[in-house]
Amino acid sequence: MFEKITEKVVNTHATDVLDLGCGPGQPSLLIAKTLPSAQVHATDVQEEMIKKAKKRAEGVSNLKFSVVSADDLSSFGPKSFDAVTMNYVLMFVPDKQKSLREIGRVLRAGGRAFISVWKRNPSFTLSVEAYAQVAGEEPMDFPVNPLALAKEGSMESLIEATHGLLVLEHEETVSYPFPLGTPDEACDSAMIVAGSWLEKLKKGGRVDAKERFCESFVTKLEENGMKDGQVYKASQTLCQ
Repeated sequence: MFEKITEKVVNTHATDVLDLGCGPGQPSLLIAKTLPSAQVHATDVQEEMIKKAKKRAEGVSNLKFSVVSADDLSSFGPKSFDAVTMNYVLMFVPDKQKSLREIGRVLRAGGRAFISVWKRNPSFTLSVEAYAQVAGEEPMDFPVNPLALAKEGSMESLIEATHGLLVLEHEETVSYPFPLGTPDEACDSAMIVAGSWLEKLKKGGRVDAKERFCESFVTKLEENGMKDGQVYKASQTLCQ
């Protein structure tokens, strides 16, 4: 997805690019290296992520960073950028409508925004199912929910709510494989989703919660044809 977004930014001939939610540095770093004549501004709401991104970007002179929430771009003036990228971020932004309105505000006339959101992620779905099996109930809170915008029409509704600041020009589904690794590695990755839930179960006396979760999660992977060393495919929608 980093490469696909970079390719689309390159095709716009952008000279000023804003990357929202760069995490440890992508796709802003790839865009900056591919477009050395462009100025790329990478942001993330977490200062620790920006520190990691800066370390990766040492020696890249056309890339700068700041700690910014994707739904508060007040530090940037109107019509400041030719392109805005947001890769697997919008699902986690508290005020999604405001975030898109802000993107529309900072884009120049004819500018483009490239936003990717998860539509299908078997690892996440099976993590929730495994937790429910262990806990005997569905989780009540989703501090990290990559599928928050998976419902059909979710992006269209959010974009329409910008009242013309943004218009959906193109939408495509992108699927690619993820290596599972060993069962232990697969379970470790599932802790991103289930770790906080399992910790609550453990504090409530379920000392074997993690072990039971891992057994259930790996079994569900195998039941869905994803055994040790194989891969699963996840799907995303890329909106322009």
